[in-house]
Amino acid sequence: MKIRPLNPQERLALAAPRGAAWHGALTVEQFVARNQVLYGGAFGRDRIQSYGVFVSEQDNVPAASCDFVQGEVFTREGGRQRVDVLASVLTLPKFERRGLATELLRVAFAELKGTGLLYSDIGASFYRRHGFAEDSWAECFSPVPSSVTASEGLRLVTAEAFQKGLANSRIEAVQNGNSDVAFLPDVPWIHWVEAKYDFYRSIAGVNAAEPSLVQYGVLLSQGTEVPVAFMEDPLKKILDVLWADTRHLQAWKPVAFEVAHARGLGSIRYWDRNPAGRPTWPMYHPMPAHPTTPQGPVSRLELALGDWW
Repeated sequence: MKIRPLNPQERLALAAPRGAAWHGALTVEQFVARNQVLYGGAFGRDRIQSYGVFVSEQDNVPAASCDFVQGEVFTREGGRQRVDVLASVLTLPKFERRGLATELLRVAFAELKGTGLLYSDIGASFYRRHGFAEDSWAECFSPVPSSVTASEGLRLVTAEAFQKGLANSRIEAVQNGNSDVAFLPDVPWIHWVEAKYDFYRSIAGVNAAEPSLVQYGVLLSQGTEVPVAFMEDPLKKILDVLWADTRHLQAWKPVAFEVAHARGLGSIRYWDRNPAGRPTWPMYHPMPAHPTTPQGPVSRLELALGDWW
């Protein structure tokens, strides 16, 4: 058995088995094409590292594999630091229950230099054994009202201005004690997420003249501007609130309704703190040093739907 980083060709060969497991609303062929978009560009080449377990030297596809997407977080203890977002952990069915994924993560973590994030709504008990702990986020849906009032104090902003505003807002949340760890997507990350939605638009036949990503600054009563970004999911026919500050939900939610209504969409989707307050997902992993308990790290994460893989 050998565990090593995958080359671009080996990584693309994983698209079919991953598609068979996770294609969702896509066909397997569409999932493969989506991965070619996400992995084939500069972001995929420079920021995503894949690891695989090869049981035999003759194998072309690893028996177990995972990806790490390089990003940045701001923590209360360490300020800005690199983070590796764990994604796409898969063991081929015929190799399951052999401990391959466990060994894969052990070796991969040993090579990584930053902290770790994982956004997973499945397999929580498996990831807890590797030091991850859930935070109390939940996926929320709200139906769009039949009548929507036009928003005031609203302006379109560029990706660069939006990213700067989002980073400042999240860093402030950590510094004020509202969160312990804030994920800081940069402009390439934002455009990478946009490319995924543009692919969905292409297979749904949506008019490409209308931008998929809409970024706003929402002016609050005290003069502060809150960044918020939306994308239409043409496959599910909903508006995704990709980045927003949930502390100001009542300020930006009417804006989301307005955008969704204009596009003929029936609901919006966003992340919010779980009303029950119980741990759900995503998860955080301290590498190497963070406050921990016997159950795992103690961290309140500052995240949103657009930060997910």
